[in-house]
Amino acid sequence: MKRFFILSIILTSFFVVSVDKIYAHQPYEIKNSTDQTIIELSDATVSHAYYGEFFSDQEEVIFDLKSFSAPILQFSILIPDKSPENIFSQAELPEVKLVTDSQEEIDFLPYERIGFYEPYSRMNLIRVITYKNTNYNDKSARIIVKSNKNCRFVFSVGYKEIFNRKYSSGDTVELGSSGMQTWYSKTPIIEDNPNLEESLDIKEEESSLRIIIPIISVITVSLVVLFLFRNKILNKS
Repeated sequence: MKRFFILSIILTSFFVVSVDKIYAHQPYEIKNSTDQTIIELSDATVSHAYYGEFFSDQEEVIFDLKSFSAPILQFSILIPDKSPENIFSQAELPEVKLVTDSQEEIDFLPYERIGFYEPYSRMNLIRVITYKNTNYNDKSARIIVKSNKNCRFVFSVGYKEIFNRKYSSGDTVELGSSGMQTWYSKTPIIEDNPNLEESLDIKEEESSLRIIIPIISVITVSLVVLFLFRNKILNKS
């Protein structure tokens, strides 16, 4: 029975460590990013996620973070782990400029490639930019997300889970799980690329393997647990 208990803990831990969350619990859709869109956030420590889509290069979405209820500035840029975004090069992904209240400018390029599954919206995402400053003493900030190509993206900001107040204003609409799935299932129009079809096939195979391998692992562990438990019962008989 002790072995059964230990293996149960291992199985549970497997599920826990396999899920990485996107900490953004007030989802919005950005309605227009074709020119320059400005979105205001009255408290940038409250968790928000903005789902958008660029349709060409040199488009901008500006987030004016008006205040902070704690000295913590935290944000990230994510893309769907789907074609065509998940085969884009670094130069094709969105980039970010942070302008602080004291007019300091910091540029962020999409160096990261951290994939994870977001359970609430049932989406596979890739984090490409992450920033966290736990000693941000300025009163406000401006974050500019700029496109380098037509591309879907998520801007996630804040960390506090507050549901009963609205902090965001601008050209956005509140987004439910069905709206997230609509955004996620889109297939943006991409430029002709002779190697694109082959690249997409490879990516789809890799994504399938990332799903299949954990499932096989869970089934294997479950069968081992059942086998040991059965033997334990037979030995007692």
